Formats: sequence, structure tokens, C-alpha cells
Amino acid sequence: MKKSGGNLVRKEFASELQEKIVKKIEEEEKTAKGRSRIDEKRMDTISSRRKCTECGLPLGKGSAMVIGSIGLSFHIRCFVCSHCGNSLDSIDSDGAEVQLDGGRLKCLSCYVISSRL
Repeated sequence: MKKSGGNLVRKEFASELQEKIVKKIEEEEKTAKGRSRIDEKRMDTISSRRKCTECGLPLGKGSAMVIGSIGLSFHIRCFVCSHCGNSLDSIDSDGAEVQLDGGRLKCLSCYVISSRL
């Protein structure tokens, strides 16, 4: 009889442990969802306050390129080389190499050409 009693205690313990684990996972999921909502609100606030360095219009909601270290912000459509007009958001899988020349964005090719002049 002790064996079955021990098994019962183990089953109850396992059941309680499982309930605690499920509860902990649910709490962590709620916390993660709350954080993502906060992050989304924060990004909306940042985007709605900033203006595009190129066109001067508010960034609003949606995709934008923000170079916070030097205070530049661009709509994706405005994130282009000021010389050739090519998009700088993703030229290849490694991303674009963007150069700043006199406050204007340039792709690496145009920057090299203009620096030789």
C-alpha cells in the first residue's frame, strides 16, 4: 500500500509542479506582450515627433531609417544617395554602406567619385 500512496504523492506533486510551470509561462507571455506594446507605442511616439532630414515632413508611423547617433531620420523613400538617387536601405544582403558628405547621404561609389574631384 505504501507504494501506491507514494505514487499518489508523486502524481500530486507532479500535477502541482506542472500547474506552476504553466502559470509561470502564462505570466511571462503576458509580460512579453506588454513590453512589445510599450515598445510599439514608444516607436510610434519617436516616429511621430521626428521629421525627415531630407524632405522635412514628419516621419509618422511606419518604416523609417533613424541614425540616432548623429540625429538624422529619413522616410524609407527619402533614404537615397543624394548624387545618383539609388536607395540606400538595402543594396545587398550585407546592407548598404552609407557615407555622409557635407550633410548629404551618398552611396559608397558616389562618395569615392566625389572625393576624387
